[in-house]
Amino acid sequence: MTEEDICYLGVAEARRAFADGRLTPVDLVEATLARIEAVDPLIGAYLHVDGDGAREAARASSKRAGAAPLAGIPFAVKDNYATADLPTTANARLLADHVTGFDAAAVARLRAAGGVLTGKLNTWEYGTGLGVQFHDSARPHARNPWAPDHFPGGSSTGSAAAVAAGLATYALGSDTGGSIRVPAAACGLHGLKPTYGLVSRHGVLPNSWSLDVIGPLARSARDCALVLQALVGADARDPATMDIPTPDYDGALSEGVAGLRIGVVREIPGAVLAPAVAAGLEELVSALADAGARVVDAALPEPLHSYREATVLISGSERACAHEADFHAGAATIGREVREALTMGMTIRAVDYVAALRRRAELARGIDALFETCDALVLPSTFGTAPSYRDAPSVRAYMAGSTTAVFSLSGHPAHALPTGFDAAGLPTSAQIVGPYFGEALVLRIAQAYEVAVARTRRRPTIAAGGDPALYPPIVLDPEPPSADDEALAAGFAGLHGLPLDAVDAPAWARGLRRSAAAGAAVPRPATRFEGAIATFRAPLRRQ
Repeated sequence: MTEEDICYLGVAEARRAFADGRLTPVDLVEATLARIEAVDPLIGAYLHVDGDGAREAARASSKRAGAAPLAGIPFAVKDNYATADLPTTANARLLADHVTGFDAAAVARLRAAGGVLTGKLNTWEYGTGLGVQFHDSARPHARNPWAPDHFPGGSSTGSAAAVAAGLATYALGSDTGGSIRVPAAACGLHGLKPTYGLVSRHGVLPNSWSLDVIGPLARSARDCALVLQALVGADARDPATMDIPTPDYDGALSEGVAGLRIGVVREIPGAVLAPAVAAGLEELVSALADAGARVVDAALPEPLHSYREATVLISGSERACAHEADFHAGAATIGREVREALTMGMTIRAVDYVAALRRRAELARGIDALFETCDALVLPSTFGTAPSYRDAPSVRAYMAGSTTAVFSLSGHPAHALPTGFDAAGLPTSAQIVGPYFGEALVLRIAQAYEVAVARTRRRPTIAAGGDPALYPPIVLDPEPPSADDEALAAGFAGLHGLPLDAVDAPAWARGLRRSAAAGAAVPRPATRFEGAIATFRAPLRRQ
């Protein structure tokens, strides 16, 4: 095997290489670190690399290779995961050099399974916001290995870029509205958002407590299954987690799809699919039908904007609460995109937030009802392929042009998987969605597709030592404030005890308008005796 071949081994493939003596954990980690040094100056996937720690862990794991499920396998995590011995900065200036002194639950579980942590991965600032318009985070954003002048998806930018570029065997990301699945789609990977409550988020910097989920990005369904097996389990430190029996995710992969009812969502009102994305979806559907699944037409119960309006109010309010202290302590040091998102969150009325929580319950029940007639759904992940970083409006449209937020809001497990490439060589993707706690089923369907198409896994061609300056992202100039905007900003600053220069006047005005529009769009109860809400929990009845 060449060094590049070693770096593109999957988890299961590396375990076989360890077992038959072709490779050791030290070999794999050394090859990975060498590739990070050669390639990452162009890709920018890592914010912190721990070469010494990885080498020490690889030597220790050599004794456990074959005994522990992930022993000797290098992985990296989004830099919003706490790590005892590395900074956890979330690409934010206020967190520069911040060391938590403890591991997030997921990191601890992967280390306990023998995993070798190579470092912390790039993210949009605080792992939130559309950090692609002004490019003013503490560190430059990661690039798409398939085309370094293109967007790698967000906000788990480095997680996707690292795995696609062969800089980690797998990675962990976090997902509030699509931040695992959109990067997976952009970079040609598998990305799994588990059911809300399946995996502990303890030690992961929150953005929206009722939406945040963590999960793996990898090169195959089997790798996602092996990683998920190590992650699941109740944790008293995350009250959303549920104590339920854990299936054998890897073992379930071989069960096939014969007899399963697969609902296909082809028509999404207002969406126009790129031809290559539509072709990839049809290939997936055809492969599943040929493997014995019964394919039926399905549709989302409501238009995409219904799910987005509720998500804007819930995530906006909870994000502003989560980061309120930093906003007060140093708003002027926070990048403009995140500062605007936080400003908007602080304008949301409590009555609108509560109405959005109630509306969420309705929308989630509507999605869940689809599984009365279907075992699983398939539909596009994103409506197009990754756009150029030089085209900020297209980047924003790419993030909005997806179905991912629907299943963040509903809490169902959703898995993005690669379905091919467009004419420019950029990956296409589809999404498989299952009933609550149906991860084994979702992964089994993804595995059946991989087996059916038996596509040779393509690798991006990356110019080691390439100059990132050749691929400058677009930076938009701030909009000039109007007199009314200045007055609004002054009122906001006075109300919250902030210096006026800490808040962009246009950002405050846009935040007010956006939150007011979303609040007005969310329906209220039809009568005085309706409208009770509860903290969202995925029901257990479908185990």
